[in-house]
Amino acid sequence: MAKLFFLLSGEHETLPSSEVKAILEAEDYAFKPLEKLDQALRLETDSSCAEAVKHRAALTRICGLERLFIKVFRFYIHIGRRLRHCQFAV
Repeated sequence: MAKLFFLLSGEHETLPSSEVKAILEAEDYAFKPLEKLDQALRLETDSSCAEAVKHRAALTRICGLERLFIKVFRFYIHIGRRLRHCQFAV
């Protein structure tokens, strides 16, 4: 199983990700959700499912094979009286 990402339209909060999952279920692809963001969905599934999503999905813009995933988090460092915004990758 490969890790895939789907860039979703922002037209609706839940409909685009539900559409992708429904397509995978209808095509009998096993999948494991990894992460759901506002306009992105990460799944672990067979990479050949991308073709089915490409032809059937209306609310998905891009589907791709994940090669590297870096989670970025933000925090603030207080230096003297100034507050500086820093961004770090894990």
